[in-house]
Amino acid sequence: MKKRRVRVPHKLLLGSVFFFLVGTGLLLVTSGLLPRYEDLWPIPLTLLGLLFIYLVKVNNAPSGYIVPGILFTLSGLLLVLRTLLTPYLTMERIWPLFMTIAGISLSMYGRRFTGTFRVKIIVPAVIMIILSLLFLPFSFDLVRERFSSVVTVWWPVLFIFLSLGLFGEYLRKKKK
Repeated sequence: MKKRRVRVPHKLLLGSVFFFLVGTGLLLVTSGLLPRYEDLWPIPLTLLGLLFIYLVKVNNAPSGYIVPGILFTLSGLLLVLRTLLTPYLTMERIWPLFMTIAGISLSMYGRRFTGTFRVKIIVPAVIMIILSLLFLPFSFDLVRERFSSVVTVWWPVLFIFLSLGLFGEYLRKKKK
């Protein structure tokens, strides 16, 4: 007897995630936490991201799918959270978090590789995360000064970080 190949091996898992997200979204509207059904638009974005992650982890899809998977999933969740906390979390405030999400997505993709290709992906991802963390205090008005005046004073710190990186590389090569 020939064994049948199952096209979607984890139908129950996919169904449970789908109904959990849809049910949670609808509960947010019916309980009054979200004012309108239109505010649920990030849920399909989140579901699409989870589908990409599922395809990579279970169906051996190309590893590049992990980038949009993490990007869509985290962005969708952030947008739902923004809708819940609308008075405070405006897009003008949270835009650096999308840079963080993009950096996390790229770094998760870069972890799959070794050697110089890994470095070529992870270094820009880390720079993106650092830049987003640099912009975040200004975006949330935690720093009252203008960004340009802070950069004018503190830009030499880049040389200090560069020297620390070079010194760390020197120590690493010296051990070999």
